[in-house]
Amino acid sequence: MPRDTSSGRPLGAGLALLALTIGLAACGGSERPSPATASFDLTIGQLVPLRGDLARFGPSGRKAAELAVDLANRASRGAGARVRVRLSSADSETQGLAGLIAARRQIDHGASCLNGDWATASTLALANQVAAKQGVPMISPASTNFSIATLDDRGYVFRSAPSDALQVIALADLAERSLGGAKGRTISVAARHDGYGTEISRRFAAEWRGRGGRISGPLLYDPTQASFDREARRIVAGSPSAFAIFDFPETYAKLAPALLATGRFDAARLLTADTLIVDSASQWGIPDAALDGARATQPGAAASGATGRAFADAFASAPGAPARPDAFAAQSFDATVLCYLAAVAAGSSSPAAIRDEIAAVSGPPGRRVGFMQLGEAVRTLRAGRQIDYEGASGPLDLDPHGDPTAATYDVLAYSGGTPRRSGAVEAGARRGGR
Repeated sequence: MPRDTSSGRPLGAGLALLALTIGLAACGGSERPSPATASFDLTIGQLVPLRGDLARFGPSGRKAAELAVDLANRASRGAGARVRVRLSSADSETQGLAGLIAARRQIDHGASCLNGDWATASTLALANQVAAKQGVPMISPASTNFSIATLDDRGYVFRSAPSDALQVIALADLAERSLGGAKGRTISVAARHDGYGTEISRRFAAEWRGRGGRISGPLLYDPTQASFDREARRIVAGSPSAFAIFDFPETYAKLAPALLATGRFDAARLLTADTLIVDSASQWGIPDAALDGARATQPGAAASGATGRAFADAFASAPGAPARPDAFAAQSFDATVLCYLAAVAAGSSSPAAIRDEIAAVSGPPGRRVGFMQLGEAVRTLRAGRQIDYEGASGPLDLDPHGDPTAATYDVLAYSGGTPRRSGAVEAGARRGGR
């Protein structure tokens, strides 16, 4: 779950007029265009963090979107479709206000669909100020917070990144695999006392109990408190089979020494989520011993198996750096492709028409087409038939909230204070792949 500490603020006057302008431009005629004969230019606006807390993911996400547009234009030409796609990218800086300004500029430049934003605070601000108010669909490739699923967004907000609701399932699967089952196994659950920590710890505890396991906690702690000695003793009490701690690095750096001081904490029994994945424990002041052996889940850089390998190869062959996709690159690719396929299905670059087709092209019923078969997808849609797009990140199959119902999670294991990929976990309605 990419995070940030920014808060989005309204841009003020002018948005209502902009929304009216977009609405009038989108209306067109009363008859829906035919995908078989439609001819239009499509601009996809990308909001990508090139500065701020999430900057390390930005170049990979931008390159993935550029690759998607290149493949989309090739697909259009190969299928004889007069649909030309253009990508317009802007740095959202991992900031709510910067994201809003970038989104407004993208729409000013003709964007009919937005790939972004990444940070949760920015996505929430955009959902209110841009997507719902201005009637422009947006697909976040990285915001995984639970709250996005229940936004009052008029159906304009989607995600190619899975909700943390799926990460809870992935973590429970990993715990079951690690402990040889759930029945009779106790996991001590602890989390920072804020919206994120409270919700993910509660849901994980419910998931583990539902599998027949036992829970100690959840223990919630104030991330600003001076001492964590009492909390550390409670976390290790009773010799639990495993620990599940949901926190951010700066707070865990204060909790970790207290855990080690108990003499009863073993990081090899620690399970955690993507918010506690760091490039180097020492850079955050976290003792290596407090993470070595720990395992964390993170939305996969690409789907598992042949699909993931094909995406990595296509990404490596594309011009520009980096050579390998980072986390959320495949989701950025898929967000771009979904905008394109929805426009082809609608036979229009109208934002409202694209919104109405995004979920439909993402899952069944329809002809299943992989991300390297976009030409076949376009031919199928132009023939008036449905498709089921299989993304670079996984099946997608968006639910009524616009969220993926299945996802692949990378498992990262810490050694020497550094995480390395050690496997993958499938979670969701189509667990295990197809």
